[in-house]
Amino acid sequence: MPLENLLEHSLNPFSKEVRNPMRCKGGKINTPEEERFENLKVNIRLGLPQLQPHFPNKIPVAICAGGPSLETELPRLRELIAEGVKVVACNNTHEWLQENGITPSAMVLLDSRQFNVRFVANPVRTCKYLISNQCHPDVFAALSDYDTYIWHTNPSGESKKELDTFYNKHYHGVVGGSTIGLRAIVVMRMLGYQFFHVFGLDSCMVDGEHHPYKQPENDNAKIHEVYCCGKKFYCAGWQIKQYEDFLGLFRFVGEYFHLEIYGDGIPAHFLKSLAKPSFRRKLWLLDKVDKLLGRDLRKKYLLDTPSEETSASSSIENSEEVPKVVDLPFFARKEM
Repeated sequence: MPLENLLEHSLNPFSKEVRNPMRCKGGKINTPEEERFENLKVNIRLGLPQLQPHFPNKIPVAICAGGPSLETELPRLRELIAEGVKVVACNNTHEWLQENGITPSAMVLLDSRQFNVRFVANPVRTCKYLISNQCHPDVFAALSDYDTYIWHTNPSGESKKELDTFYNKHYHGVVGGSTIGLRAIVVMRMLGYQFFHVFGLDSCMVDGEHHPYKQPENDNAKIHEVYCCGKKFYCAGWQIKQYEDFLGLFRFVGEYFHLEIYGDGIPAHFLKSLAKPSFRRKLWLLDKVDKLLGRDLRKKYLLDTPSEETSASSSIENSEEVPKVVDLPFFARKEM
């Protein structure tokens, strides 16, 4: 069907405008590219329906990422559910929500590692499973009898060639960040949703915890002291990277959706600060000083660490994917 693109933009979370001034030593993805490619080749041949762009709608949804504030904000989530808001689970929040009496309407998964199969240990008949092409085949096997759709992460290199050949270039890639919380926003926006209540997108530790449930794969991450907009936070490298990507998403395509982020994490603190005229004036003044003196004060105010040896991109072993620069019409109108 013909598509009318509402947006074609190179979304590059690594651009100089949104990166913090900390020294970058390069990062690594939690799964080798070869393994992700092998997963892709198997998964696209399962015959699953692809996610397709839809007309924008005004239906609000609640996206539940796995940050620890999800637990403290649970009463507010229940209020939204009572008002009719549907819940989208990310990763292991699918299981955690059910343990807390909440049935998700959709579940989004991006990570390629095999252990992610435990995140779908208790699939729900009424839930739609939106699974990335790079996820482990065991995840798809666990969902073989459920309402499952496949979507495609940043197509590049051999992966792009494989997708082009198999789908005859009739597919839609999805960019939007190195962690599932951000990518889920873009996935749901492609499906037409624009109004998001976001839970658990903390990008920092809360009371020493990285998730509201046990996730041992993240237990040994090095913790850094980070400052954002005048407030101190403690973060693992992948959490800092998540906030960097959030700034990129907000800067480039923020006008295409409405976010309300709950909790006291870094993205929520940034948005609360941005709502203050005094904060916007300060950013404006810092920008003027930067241009006059050739400094990076504005970027440093948005995200800084006392240690020059700390890099937001040097410790992202737990990130699901490193985004690349692509031209992607992921906001498109579907002909009915």
